[in-house]
Amino acid sequence: MKRSGVLLLLCIFLVRYKSNAQDHMYSQFFNSPLYLNPALNGQFPADLRMNLIYRNQWASLPGTLSYLTASIDYNVPRFGGGLGLMVTRSSEGSAYLTKNNFSGLYSYSVGSDEYVLSFGLQGGVTNRKIDWSKLIFGDQLD
Repeated sequence: MKRSGVLLLLCIFLVRYKSNAQDHMYSQFFNSPLYLNPALNGQFPADLRMNLIYRNQWASLPGTLSYLTASIDYNVPRFGGGLGLMVTRSSEGSAYLTKNNFSGLYSYSVGSDEYVLSFGLQGGVTNRKIDWSKLIFGDQLD
């Protein structure tokens, strides 16, 4: 029984899954640490930190890509970490595929003044919508 459990775990870790994703592309990603990694929540010497980063790509072409990320986090030393909120919004393409995300973050840190190991959790809600009236399908063409 124990051997089959170990074998099952080994098979689960060896199976490869393929996944595709589209991530916000910021040229100065380090200016939005919570978007970069939830474990960076509360990792600063002050009490409160707010960030806002925006990108509008290919503005002269139809169907631009625009991304916005706003975040706020609070350093809570008595919890050993931080609490935060993050809002992201993206608008992509000529059909205006928009995605809105609202998430909460929690991090916990252990270590000393020299080295810190931080763990982060992020949970949220995402809303996606598309303007179908802006799309043209093959059966609409003569």
